[in-house]
Amino acid sequence: MDYEEIDLRNSSREEVLDAIKQRIVFIDQLSYEHRCDKEIVMAGLQKNSSFLSFLYESEELKWDKELALAAVSKRGYILEFLSDSFKNNKEIVLAATRKYVDVLEFASKEIRGSKHIILQVISNSSPYALKYASDELRNTKEVVLEAVAKDGRLLKYVSDDLRASKEVVLAAVAPYGCALQYASYEIRANKEVVLAAVETDGYALKYASDELRDTKEVVLAAVKKYPQALEYASDRLKNNKEVVLAAASKDSYVLQYASDDLRASKEVALSAVKNDAWALKYVSDRLANDKHILFEALKKEYNSISFTNDKEFVIGLMDYILGMKDEIATIRREGW
Repeated sequence: MDYEEIDLRNSSREEVLDAIKQRIVFIDQLSYEHRCDKEIVMAGLQKNSSFLSFLYESEELKWDKELALAAVSKRGYILEFLSDSFKNNKEIVLAATRKYVDVLEFASKEIRGSKHIILQVISNSSPYALKYASDELRNTKEVVLEAVAKDGRLLKYVSDDLRASKEVVLAAVAPYGCALQYASYEIRANKEVVLAAVETDGYALKYASDELRDTKEVVLAAVKKYPQALEYASDRLKNNKEVVLAAASKDSYVLQYASDDLRASKEVALSAVKNDAWALKYVSDRLANDKHILFEALKKEYNSISFTNDKEFVIGLMDYILGMKDEIATIRREGW
């Protein structure tokens, strides 16, 4: 039978069920009687979300637990529109949060205060269940550790007491170094915690205490992981050759954060332009005109050019600008 030609509002119950199995059927194509038929609605829910309107069609069906469970399994956000009794039903809430953890916001106070349920959602669905947990649970170390170990950003939802816990913050910075920003001031001044954070993400140096941003061991660990972290080092360490070289060897652009003295250091400038010729932009004016610095910068550019004619142009440019006859003769004869 071609169901495309059937007027489903006048069809029998069996024809409607058969049509739902064969093709897409929307609830507004059915008669009111069939829109209030549990078996038909259940079959329809498996195919498309239009059948979720059973919540408004039938007073009897909207209290049906089996349909409510099927609805939240299909579209978790439906929990918001269910009765308070269903919002307090563990099975229904867990089914809803499997796909949409944010619907935990609409669960009952009892559910959001249940340690067992929140831990289950954190484990099986998303650690973001912590965001909607009760104040008591966000101050419960077991629950918090389970969540922040999966996503350190959740430290922002934790109680002040636990954001001052070394154990909790260490667990948070392991997957997300910048969780350090949510830690207490005392913890941000803890060398062990800060080292763990910058070893995960050097950018976390931004959130360390002033004292630790002036600690060479910490800053070296940060710039080795993320060279741009040099921006957040103390002025004293921005003037430390070992620190600046460690950063510039990976990313020459960090030279812009170095002290004026080090940007005027030929050793530092050479290291930077050997890594990236464009570092010339950040060396001192005097070194930007130094022929050895320019030679290394042009040499770096030469090696990045794939066409022979372009390489000849660069060599000619070096000859014209630098007048380094002997070096250029060696380049033409032996290459780099």
